[in-house]
Amino acid sequence: MGDTQTGETLLTESQRMDLLRRFDAERRDLLPGHALRVQEGGVVRHVDRFGTSSDIVFSSHTEAQFDAAVQQEIAYFEHRGHDFEWKAYAHDPPGRLFERLRHLGFDIGTEEAVVVAPVGRVIEAEDPGHDVRSVTDESGLADYMQVRVQVWPDTPAAYGESLARQLRNDPSSLEMCVAYVDGLPVGSARNGFHPDSLFSGMAGGGVIRKYRHRGVYRSMVAHRARQAAARNVPWLQVDALPSSRPILEGLGFTAITTTRPCLWRTS
Repeated sequence: MGDTQTGETLLTESQRMDLLRRFDAERRDLLPGHALRVQEGGVVRHVDRFGTSSDIVFSSHTEAQFDAAVQQEIAYFEHRGHDFEWKAYAHDPPGRLFERLRHLGFDIGTEEAVVVAPVGRVIEAEDPGHDVRSVTDESGLADYMQVRVQVWPDTPAAYGESLARQLRNDPSSLEMCVAYVDGLPVGSARNGFHPDSLFSGMAGGGVIRKYRHRGVYRSMVAHRARQAAARNVPWLQVDALPSSRPILEGLGFTAITTTRPCLWRTS
């Protein structure tokens, strides 16, 4: 794997800031294929067209505006019967954003590092060579969900159908894969794509506990990097939990900011 094993900083501060500005511009401006984009006041909403799990992908408020703006968003999504995630980042205004959302009743998850890497660097890293297959049919999706619910038991019942609808209606926006050991599905992961994005967002990477520490996760990263390269996407981006961040840094990823899941459940 060469120098990618060192975890060294692979971006200059100027490069990091340029990538962060591009990341912010994309979450503010890009039109999603699988959701309805609604911009109002200081927020950009992605309203789920296929299910009931939506997102606020960008926000910018002053301290004086913030509490009222949050109540407006809660009312907006509760009227539609949608759970939603406020995609909040450490550099978003106002200050202490996570603490403010927690105080207003949001469920705040574990801190994640937003890490990025050039696709080519990740492809050059060692692939342990596990059997990783793209999801192309209902059988593959069933295997994906079988792993998903074992790794994350709180996965909503409608999650699989939401993915199936996205694959049917906007297949170019989503790539899913399943890793197999001795023919058994043991890992699952996905990529998001947008034709105008610098990044392919990798998410949902999980491995059944019994099969961890065997390189399965790294093989799924390598598979997704090759998928991104095939679409001429230059960068990969991941919201990395503490468990996966060291693996990703070993493959050449560098942090540009941090985030926490901030969830509001209407049910």
